[in-house]
Amino acid sequence: MALTSGLLLALALCLARPPARVVLLARSPAREGRALPAWRPRTPPLPALLVVPVTAWLAGVALPHVLVAVTVTATAAVVVRLHRAGRRRSRAASTRREVAEAMDVLAAQVRAGLGPARAVGAASEDLPWLAPVAGVAAVGGDVPAALRTSAARPGAGALGSLAAAWAVAERSGAPLADVLERLGDGVRADLEVHREVEAAVAPARATSRLLAGLPVLGLGLGGSLGSDPVHVLLHTVPGSLCLVLGVGLSLLGLLWVDRLVEGAQP
Repeated sequence: MALTSGLLLALALCLARPPARVVLLARSPAREGRALPAWRPRTPPLPALLVVPVTAWLAGVALPHVLVAVTVTATAAVVVRLHRAGRRRSRAASTRREVAEAMDVLAAQVRAGLGPARAVGAASEDLPWLAPVAGVAAVGGDVPAALRTSAARPGAGALGSLAAAWAVAERSGAPLADVLERLGDGVRADLEVHREVEAAVAPARATSRLLAGLPVLGLGLGGSLGSDPVHVLLHTVPGSLCLVLGVGLSLLGLLWVDRLVEGAQP
């Protein structure tokens, strides 16, 4: 019962944050492609980290149980954060591939004699994410603005260059086919660079995760020698303090390595 109370208190600490601001965007063809920014959990201030365990201890919850609950919650939060970062990288890579394909399709449509607006409409049949831009083009709207909106997606930065080229073509009548082909080549080159960087940093990520998991093997080794390290860590104050310190340093190491790896991305 005490351990359950500690877990609930740690969960309350993890969730304690100012209310998130909610922004409602009017649905329009130019905004359909805009992805709302992902919610980023805010780290609780240091006083909250100290007040909650002390309050729980004074309320009768055993201090080791509170510390274990905080450790478990912090571990879960870091795991979720790293998982989300991996998903963001995967989505960005997928978006780059889609943008490169879109450039090729648009270039082929324009070279076949279609105007840019009709080319976007035809391309949107195979690439549904272009539908908002095609809708704006169909009604004679501001296509460069719609492209810049879509360029806000991670990995879709080349659409910003396409928006600039589109605006120049509208004013001067310059052809877009060559620009589209060059943009497609640039996106593919960028995608290849990201692949090489991911391959280069993968061993660092794997090593950091392996080192973070090695202490678990130490617990098994201690148990096989006749001691009970799990009981010491979960039910004694010195053990739980060592658990908090050790797990905290491991989590900081994981976050640090992940930050270094993210900094290596082009």
